[in-house]
Amino acid sequence: MSVSSTLAQAVLMAIWGILATLTGPLAAITLSGVLLLATPLLLPTRIHMTDVERAAPNEAVPVA
Repeated sequence: MSVSSTLAQAVLMAIWGILATLTGPLAAITLSGVLLLATPLLLPTRIHMTDVERAAPNEAVPVA
């Protein structure tokens, strides 16, 4: 594990601890769950290929 990864985990735990102190544990857990469920929205979209683009050309493949 890298130093930056460990540092990021420590910072996020401190932020969630402060949030839980200010709002209560239930609100902090609820917010973290909502953010966790929203993470797929941050992923890049996939471009779907048509059947014609998926078809591979008939080429001779050398066998080793």
